[in-house]
Amino acid sequence: MSWFALALLLGQEPSDGPRLQACADIEVPACELPSDLTKSEIEFRLADGHQAFWAERDVFHVVARRSERPRLCCSIQTPMNPAEGAPDLWSLAVRMPDLDRAMLDVWLLPAAAGAPDEWRGPEAPPPPAELELEEGELVQHVMQSSALGQRRGLFIYRPRSDGPMPVIYLADEESVPSFASVLKPLIESGEVPATMIVGLWSGPLLEEGEASDPNRRHKEYLAGWDDEVYLARERFLLSEVMPLAERLRASRVPSERILAGFSDGAAWALNTAMVNPDVFRGVIAMSFGSRPDRRARGSGYGSIYLTAGVYEPDFHQSTVDAAEALEGSADAVRLDVGIAGHSQMLWRERFPHAVRWHLAGRSDPVP
Repeated sequence: MSWFALALLLGQEPSDGPRLQACADIEVPACELPSDLTKSEIEFRLADGHQAFWAERDVFHVVARRSERPRLCCSIQTPMNPAEGAPDLWSLAVRMPDLDRAMLDVWLLPAAAGAPDEWRGPEAPPPPAELELEEGELVQHVMQSSALGQRRGLFIYRPRSDGPMPVIYLADEESVPSFASVLKPLIESGEVPATMIVGLWSGPLLEEGEASDPNRRHKEYLAGWDDEVYLARERFLLSEVMPLAERLRASRVPSERILAGFSDGAAWALNTAMVNPDVFRGVIAMSFGSRPDRRARGSGYGSIYLTAGVYEPDFHQSTVDAAEALEGSADAVRLDVGIAGHSQMLWRERFPHAVRWHLAGRSDPVP
């Protein structure tokens, strides 16, 4: 889920959404410990700020000053606990294995705006290299879709090249600038050829005052939620988005077409490729957590890269299961597991590795 999509959560009540299990003898990737911080200790950590976080051995602590109970998002998703005798102070203690190698985002909801803070353990992978995009490389495009019967937005990253060039069709348009900025160093260094990213907006472009459907993303990306919407989205990609991209010099060669996405978008990318293996021979599925499309061919797939974080147990297990199930049915399957949660930090860090694996045939070791 992108930060834009997560903004839909900002008005939720604290009781909504998942909660961590309490730590016990059961083995879990991350669990909640009773926080023994006093009011004065929390105030000392906060100083003049509204939140603070730190690690002590295998325990990650978060404290906050808020008038209402906040939820921690998104690597770890759980409500915080009130401090004794201080209705505006909150704390949380989470035991996490391999914390020294972890990368975590820290976002307290409801939030006014902005992106989460980031924390990296001393042995965590460094942030990916990035380059600023030049004017003209990133273009927003609006089209009236016949398949969907509404206006849709595209975000297209097109590096300067005569083409035709490999193309990545990405589930969430608003993530194109972030992913393009970490793809560009690979292109500039010659590690991968010039590669286009075409991001598809999830949902229609709304006029002022129009309300969005909170389940629209599920309906468009997840097989079985709403067949009419799901199939219309597929027609939109095949009959409208791809011809536009190819007029901009995107490759028509199936081995140079990659479908990519995270969370619900990972399900869309993998299932669409499994239904259309003659059209798409590459997949980047990050934090896959859905059932297969019943129309999937069963074999004859191209190259499939999967990643998930150990702190997102359901998505992690679904991704591992998918990798095992696809062995022997695809040209190649690569599974990279990160010490992370359901987070853009993981997806953005893994994206360059995935593109390099697909387009340069390199299987770099991933921490």
